[in-house]
Amino acid sequence: MPPGQETKPPEVFICDGQTTMVFGGNGRSGWVGDTLYVATEIHFSGTFTPVGGAPQTESFDKVFGNGPGGGAISCAAHIEETSPEGTFVGDVQVFAVPVPGH
Repeated sequence: MPPGQETKPPEVFICDGQTTMVFGGNGRSGWVGDTLYVATEIHFSGTFTPVGGAPQTESFDKVFGNGPGGGAISCAAHIEETSPEGTFVGDVQVFAVPVPGH
């Protein structure tokens, strides 16, 4: 577990074809194993359907640039959550590179 992440629950992503626990860092960074990565691209699409209402779809694509060079990974997650207010279903794709020295 990365230092300082003991109290934050990990998120489950599929990174380069393998189920991976990602520990959130700050902003667009996150720990995969004991390596800190920074996102170079984030793509998101999701739909919230309120109880008794019409579906509301939202999506965004953000490209940050190349970041530090080498060792890029691709991670994806599917999200499904239900609450008394309604149901949310979404997908996120992140491309990230390791941060040197971490």
